[in-house]
Amino acid sequence: MARLPLDPRLGRALLESKRFHAESELLAIVSGLSVPDVRVGEDPPSGAVFEDGKSEFSALLKLWQAYRAAREGTRRELRRWCKERHLSVLRLSEWDDVYTQVVDRARELGIAAQRQAASYTGVHRSLLAGFCTMVGTRGEDGAYTGTRGVHFHIFPGSLLARRRPRWVMAASVIETSRVFARRVAEVEPNWIETAAGHLVKREYLEPDWDEAREEVVARERVGFLGLTLSAGRLVNYGPIAPEESRLIFAREAIVYQRLRRRPEWLMANDAAVRAAQQIEERLRTRDLLQSAESFVEFYDQRLPRQVSSAATLEYFSRHLSLEERLALALTPALIFARLPEAKALAQFPRTPRWTRCAWPSSIISPPGRSRMVPISRCRCWRCPGLRARGSMRRSLVGSAAHRGSAAVTAQGSAPQFDPNCGNRSGFFGGRDHCRGRCRTSKEVAQRTARRPGRTDPIRYCGGTGVQFDGAIDGDAGWPRCRARQRSADLRRRCAAAGRAELEHRARAAYAALGHWRRFEADELPESTPLVLEQGTLQVYPTLMRRGALLQVHYEWSAEEARRTWREGRRTLGKDDARAASAAT
Repeated sequence: MARLPLDPRLGRALLESKRFHAESELLAIVSGLSVPDVRVGEDPPSGAVFEDGKSEFSALLKLWQAYRAAREGTRRELRRWCKERHLSVLRLSEWDDVYTQVVDRARELGIAAQRQAASYTGVHRSLLAGFCTMVGTRGEDGAYTGTRGVHFHIFPGSLLARRRPRWVMAASVIETSRVFARRVAEVEPNWIETAAGHLVKREYLEPDWDEAREEVVARERVGFLGLTLSAGRLVNYGPIAPEESRLIFAREAIVYQRLRRRPEWLMANDAAVRAAQQIEERLRTRDLLQSAESFVEFYDQRLPRQVSSAATLEYFSRHLSLEERLALALTPALIFARLPEAKALAQFPRTPRWTRCAWPSSIISPPGRSRMVPISRCRCWRCPGLRARGSMRRSLVGSAAHRGSAAVTAQGSAPQFDPNCGNRSGFFGGRDHCRGRCRTSKEVAQRTARRPGRTDPIRYCGGTGVQFDGAIDGDAGWPRCRARQRSADLRRRCAAAGRAELEHRARAAYAALGHWRRFEADELPESTPLVLEQGTLQVYPTLMRRGALLQVHYEWSAEEARRTWREGRRTLGKDDARAASAAT
């Protein structure tokens, strides 16, 4: 800049022109800005040929190109051309002299005029390198706010005063009756940000995980000497603040599972946490697992500094060694705040058994919710851990002062159920009911007796004939039921329906054998599983006499099957004896 015979602003703009390949245009513009205005008097209408609606610098370049073309003629023709356009011949000649000197000095610096014309963007981004502080943005009242709180207007004689662009750059700002900007041009704020990067201040707000971009992003706010060049732009926050980005990535993307592309070691950790959560569901508690922040701290300590996006995590996972992979694995000691006791897990089995049927424990309604499901699917009272959580527990709490001992009292008053309680025929279309009589403690019976008008679902479950409506009390875990009719009538109707269904399934299973007159099969299985919609039921195949013939028949128990088999065996033995005597 010191070696150029120009103002420092103009010298800086000329040096920047080499970057944007706009040397030819900048040589003419900076030379014209170094001399007084070549226009004399008021601009005539014919002078509009040199105007440009977006930039007065482009208008200056058009004037220079027109002057160079007019100078090819005689001196008299040049004077007449200048007089018609109200231009000063002496100032144009001075402009030509300065241009020649600047071209000679710029050639020493490797700046030479190019043959191909430069674009509007290249020319004005070069000028912004020298005039970056001479910019302003239009306000609501039409005035422009410049750097360091300066307010100005565009000079009324400029075409841009009527267009009023959003952002402008000026070659000079003068103060007369008001503050005016002369030689202005329309620019973009991102050009200013590039040209004056050393003067720009950046703020990053609201860092968060972006699921679409799969990286930690923040809203960037760019300020420049009191002006806001950009606000709300989303940028990658990882290279800007690696430590904070990694913490956000660990919390939002990994722990809260907002990251879709998950490597194998991370999916294994997710499966381990889900298994632990299922144990919490079984035990009906929420204090077994560590807090989410402890998992966030675990990943934040073990992931490298630069991992804050899906791409960086994938690259990191591809180059993991065995030791590093083991260090990233979540063990039970890291997952559980306190390990569950084996005795407590036994109280809440995965598949509570109901006579010979096992039902998945996942269908039991979680605490605080009610789910309408068939009662044959929800044998919740078969879970020992749920026996202390019944409607009796609420009845045992008389006031707030007794709530502390409610769990102990309810545990001691839990009913003892008969393992054979249940209507087997209820699985095949009959209404579910309990055939066995459930036993409650003396204390609960006394408390129930003191509350007439309320039917206890446990005390009256069994011989008095209780019909369940298929609903589960999610808070207490007990089925809601009410007595509808006598047990004998209900049992007879359900048993008939169940027996008919069993015979139908037995005929379907052994349809190829038909009616037996002799031993048609080598051996009948002792028991066979019967897959139903509600679960799997074990039944016992046997032979039953139907008139003079035998058929394969299903029984509910092994004892019933043996009794029926003895009768069928005698019938089959008689048939064999007759066949042997006839042959003799």
